[in-house]
Amino acid sequence: MVLLHGYLDIQIISGTDLGKVKPKGFLNRLSALALQSGIDPYVSVALGGKNKYFQSRVINNSSDPVWESSVLLDVCHELDFVELRVKGAARPGIGRTRKLGRVELPADELVQSGSIEGTYDLVPYGGDDDGSDAEEGRLGSVTVKMRLLPLDAYADRLDVPGTYFPLRTGCQVRLYQDAHVDEGELPAVDGSSYTPGCCFRDMFNAMEAAQDFIYITGWSVFTETALLRERHGGGDDPETLGVFLKRKAEEGVQVRIMVWDELMSTSGSVLGHDFEHKGMMMTHDEGTWGPHAGGQMGCGGSVGGRARGDVSNILCMVLLVDEGKLWP
Repeated sequence: MVLLHGYLDIQIISGTDLGKVKPKGFLNRLSALALQSGIDPYVSVALGGKNKYFQSRVINNSSDPVWESSVLLDVCHELDFVELRVKGAARPGIGRTRKLGRVELPADELVQSGSIEGTYDLVPYGGDDDGSDAEEGRLGSVTVKMRLLPLDAYADRLDVPGTYFPLRTGCQVRLYQDAHVDEGELPAVDGSSYTPGCCFRDMFNAMEAAQDFIYITGWSVFTETALLRERHGGGDDPETLGVFLKRKAEEGVQVRIMVWDELMSTSGSVLGHDFEHKGMMMTHDEGTWGPHAGGQMGCGGSVGGRARGDVSNILCMVLLVDEGKLWP
């Protein structure tokens, strides 16, 4: 057992002759007979035979998939091997995930040489509870590359390595102490002349100036919130976010809202507890969804793999447009 400490750069390139061996077990054979169109293989990476740390994309209907999937993992693990688990994805209504085989890449070789590269034959899964779904025979092979990089490999970079989107310049970030901060409410730090912003007021002013579209996404968008309170010019009966967005939509601005679609949000009660429009996590997604769909306004919801509306994403941001400028 050796210590892998640093960055593990993994490239899962391709597979050959996967799933061509006759499946083991009556149910697997029945599934294969019903499918007739092959398998949908993918590869997952486990460190030391334990939890899965990465999964490649799934290639449909292919015994010779080309994944070209890569990941950069932070590692500080004592282990004997890095395990690649090759499986065939389950298809709706038919069969289950098929275990096609696995590969164990020795950790000591990674430490000594710094890299492993080649094409490796699959071996059956081990153990009675984790057996392979294929009978004896050649299970196919996978081509992979791995590099173990030292901790200081990215010491001269400001970005986080291996992220989905690259580091970008020219961005603007505004930091706020709270949703509402009145002048003089926060003490000066070391005599500085810093003036805290007022988040809700700035958001209101930016959206009020929007001429083309307003996109709002987040965990919870509570439409009864008033962005402008009385002390900030909202008056005795301040306009709520929901009423404000409807007004902007009537002006011709495209308004799109993306919220978390909570499974427990209902219009009834469960076990004597009232969950009407609120949900167990109090996200108010049903209340947001109901009155804000249709016309110039669109509302979508997503949870896990389930989505409503024409948008499927879970972010936390507000994107506003004022005369062609993007506001964070």
